[in-house]
Parts: sequence; C-alpha cells; structure tokens
Amino acid sequence: MTLPKTMRAMVTMGHGGLDQMVLHTDWPRPEPAAGEVLIRVKACGLNNTDVNTRSGWYSKTVTDATTGDGFDTASDNDPTWGGAPLSFPRIQGADVCGEIVAVGDGIDPGRIGERVISDNWLRDPDDPENMDKSTYFGSERNGGFAEYTTIPSQNARVVTSDLSDAELATFSCSYSTAEGMLTRAKVTSADTVLVPGASGGVGGALVQLSKRRRARVIAMASAPKHEDVAKLGADMILGRNPEDLRSILGDERVTVVADVVGGSYWPNLIDILERGGRYTCSGAIAGPIVELDLRTFYLRDLTFTGSTVIPPEVTTNLISYIEAGEIRPALAATYPLEELREAQAAFIRKTHTGNIVVTP
Repeated sequence: MTLPKTMRAMVTMGHGGLDQMVLHTDWPRPEPAAGEVLIRVKACGLNNTDVNTRSGWYSKTVTDATTGDGFDTASDNDPTWGGAPLSFPRIQGADVCGEIVAVGDGIDPGRIGERVISDNWLRDPDDPENMDKSTYFGSERNGGFAEYTTIPSQNARVVTSDLSDAELATFSCSYSTAEGMLTRAKVTSADTVLVPGASGGVGGALVQLSKRRRARVIAMASAPKHEDVAKLGADMILGRNPEDLRSILGDERVTVVADVVGGSYWPNLIDILERGGRYTCSGAIAGPIVELDLRTFYLRDLTFTGSTVIPPEVTTNLISYIEAGEIRPALAATYPLEELREAQAAFIRKTHTGNIVVTP
C-alpha cells in the first residue's frame, strides 16, 4: 500500500477558544516509531477532555463550569488533566476507530489490516500500574482528529464487531471512564446508582454499565432527553436538578452516586446517599468548586473515590462487552473533520444526547 506523505488534520494551536483549532490539508503524516503502529482513522469520538484541554479548564486557577471558551485565568503551569503543560501544536482526539496500515520496527507486519480501537491510557510497559507514568492519547501525544495517527502497538486493540466505525468510536473514552468509575466504587447488583448528567456520553455509559452489573439505576437528565435516556435502560428517570430530591426519591435507597457534573447542585447528591454509601467522580462540567458539610461525610460513613487513570484491565473488559453485545453505542451525531469546531460547539451546548463522532 502506498501511503500519502501528508494528510488532513485539525490541529490545536494553543489553549483558548474554538478558533485555536485550525484545519491543515498538508500536515505531515506521522511514521510509526519502533513498537508503534500507524492507523488510518475511520472515526474519532469527541469528549470533554478535548474541550477542557483546549480551553485550559483543568487549571486550578479556573473555577467556572465547562464552557468551551478559553479562560483568561488559566495558568500556563497546570492547564491539562495531568497538571503539566502541553506542547503545541497538538492534534487532539482520543477515541479512534480505524485500520492498521503500517507498523514500526519490532511489530509483526501481520497486524496490518486489523480493525482497532484505541486504548487511550499510554502506560509504561514495564510498570503499567504506575499512574504517575501514565499519559493520554490525544493529549501528551497526537491523537485522532486527522486522517492518520500513530500509537503504541499495545494500545491498538483489535475489536471484532458488526458495529460501524462511528459507533465503535464512541466507546474508548466515555465507556472506559464510566467502567473505571464503577470499578472504583465496586458497584454490584446490590446497589442503586444515581447518575446525574445521564444524557451525556459518560452519563449514558454509566447507565448501561451499571445495568450490566445488575444494579438499579436512577438517571437524571433534562426532560427533553428522557426518552433517549430510557432507551439506555434506566429504572427511574428524574429531572436534571429536582428541587426536593429526597422527596422525589421516596423509598429509593441510593448507595452510589456516579457523577461527572458537580456544580452548585452537588450537596443535594451527597445528602441523599445512604449510610456507608459511595460517591465516585470523573468530571465537573457544571463547576469544580462545591460545598461539602464534612459532618455528612463522616457521620454517614461515606466513601469518595476520584477516577481518572483506569486500571489496565478495564479496556480489556470493555472490548469483551462490545464483542458480546452487552453494551451498545449511544451515537448521537457525526460531523466531518472540517466541521470539528461546529461539533465541539454542539457538544458544549449539549445539543445531542449521547456521543459525537468526527469522521476524516
């Protein structure tokens, strides 16, 4: 196969607003280094990480909700998920589905032609459990908002499925994030899980993956999105911010809150947790600064877990769920690569229910 020397790529030029994403039609196509593979990108999912990294929202100097705009208060010292500056220009996009078209030294050429999705956590192969040595695809190295991308061979995971490329591109970030949260919270069939923001990519994945564990699921979403959330299998669906959550829940006993929303409503979520309950979090799109009464925390024997760097086995498990048909994609919309700005704007406005995917 003769490969082009250049490619189309949407390149983020620095932290800031949507105008920092610039389409290049003659960007150098990457070559796979030793131990890497070259993937022809068929589809790439869009996630909060893409928006937050570009805007600088991860900086601790930023206290606002995720807006998608650049933040004037963002510090140059800690504007990314890992707390360290990125180098620009950078091709973002972590959730790749595509085909291996070339391999670097040390990789079996027999991998060429494999259909793969990305395992986004780039771990030290000699120390894979060490979170401090983990980086993220599309963040610390170039990702999939382009026609081609490279990734370590072990992170290109073969998947056998009848799902479309766009459907498969919904899984890598949203579903692995959700499965990581539920793993940390040790969710079982004995639990009732409350999911705020259930109409989003991670929220919808939390609903499905909690049901897969046979837990009871109470989803929260705005009224126009209730029909879509119901299709994910939620047992009960509430409005986005009910005025009296405890009263609306009635006799429901919530043992786990799985949250990516945060914001001013957050204390209500903690107040309804049962004694010994667990709160797990992997986002704060409504705002990172919350109010906590420590008496609620310790008097009710609650456990809080943050979840970012997922255990290595989570992606392996996720692929097995996909191949067994135990979870389904929540594909909301696809946009061509050149409309990535419009896709991010729609994502930020929460125009769609589920995941947005970009196709080169």
